[in-house]
Amino acid sequence: MNARTLGPVFGFGLALAAAAAYADPLVDHPTITVWVDQGRIHLSEEDTAVILPTEGAVVWKLRDGSSYEFPKTGIVVASPPDVHKCGLTDEGLFRCKKLKHVSGKSYKYTVTLNPTGSGQAPPALDPFILHHPD
Repeated sequence: MNARTLGPVFGFGLALAAAAAYADPLVDHPTITVWVDQGRIHLSEEDTAVILPTEGAVVWKLRDGSSYEFPKTGIVVASPPDVHKCGLTDEGLFRCKKLKHVSGKSYKYTVTLNPTGSGQAPPALDPFILHHPD
């Protein structure tokens, strides 16, 4: 490529980067609260979390005063690795970033908790994430 072509190509790339920087950022799905009652895990969105195309992540938090914590693999989504990336945050929340929206696709996920003191871990819970159809 010569300098005549390289200049416009470089300028176009900068324009695309600037446009992306000013695009509406994706927001997180409303936080899903997790708690244990009578030895079972419960969620504020019990069966299926419906994720909109404008939402970039799903976040789970333990109810205040919980005697449980998320292990490193506290939330595992059964999706291809290019769809969700999950991990524990420094604040003790669990966050799964949506890497791409797959319209109408449903993914099973597993929630596991560990007791913070003595006690037994509740059985895992297996709800779903649904990428809202466009």
